[in-house]
This record gives sequence, C-alpha cells and structure tokens, in this order.
Amino acid sequence: MLILRQALMLLYTVSCAAEDWRWRKISPGVSLGFGICGMVLQGMSVTGVPADMFRTEDFLRLAAAFGPGILCLLLSRLSGGGIGTGDGVYLLVAGWYLPFQRILCMLLISGMLVVVIALCILTFGGRKRRNPGKTELPYLTLMLPSYILTWVICR
Repeated sequence: MLILRQALMLLYTVSCAAEDWRWRKISPGVSLGFGICGMVLQGMSVTGVPADMFRTEDFLRLAAAFGPGILCLLLSRLSGGGIGTGDGVYLLVAGWYLPFQRILCMLLISGMLVVVIALCILTFGGRKRRNPGKTELPYLTLMLPSYILTWVICR
C-alpha cells in the first residue's frame, strides 16, 4: 500500500510540475482525481480494511498534513495571487499521501532551490532582462526534485 501511495504521489507531482512549467497552472480535474484516490487510500489500512479516520490521532495527523496547503491557499488569497492557488491545492492533495514532516521537508528543500535559482537569475539573467526581479518561477516544478530528495533525506 505504501509503494502504491508513493507511486501515485510521484505521478501527481510529475503531472503538476509539467503543467506548471508549461501553462503556469494545474488542472483541477487532475488534482480532484488524485485527491479522491488519496482519500480512498487513506481510508484503508494495510490489510485493506477501512481504517478509522475519525480517531483523534488519525484526525490530528491528517489535519497537520493539510495545514501547509490551507496556509498556502490563505496566503494566495491574501497576496492577490502572489503565491499560486495551484501550489496550495497541490499541498492539500499531498496531505492525503504524505505525513506532515515529509511535506515540511519538501517545502524546505524547494525553498532552498527557489533561493538558488533566484540568485542565478539575478546574477546572470540581469543582462538579458530589464527587470529580473519580476521573473516568475513555476514553483511546482521545484516540488519534483524536492519530493525525490525527501525519499533520500527524510526517511
């Protein structure tokens, strides 16, 4: 069950990264489909018997996993789109597949990648562009390497 969950999360991450790179948005249908799959997988234990998601421990674990996605969606609304809504939706769906610690590890790694890329754009891209500070970065494309690195780092 764990391998299936990881494979689906990898497929969702690749799909979102490709859509964000190409169109700067993610498909609501893809997110809904993977969200439903994650909900079904979350509702089943390893033996295939439905788990009790409404136990206090399981409910708090899920609430914590959804926290970064909810926070990102709130920041998206408050910033007027400065942070993409798709990033928050991605993190919400990831809450069905990943524990809170792994999501935080992904955010930390992708944040470091954003800093490195932004410094490269400011350093080397300044000659080609009038205002390199206004360059948009497709953030979900950085979630793919950060998700893969969490397999190695955050075991």
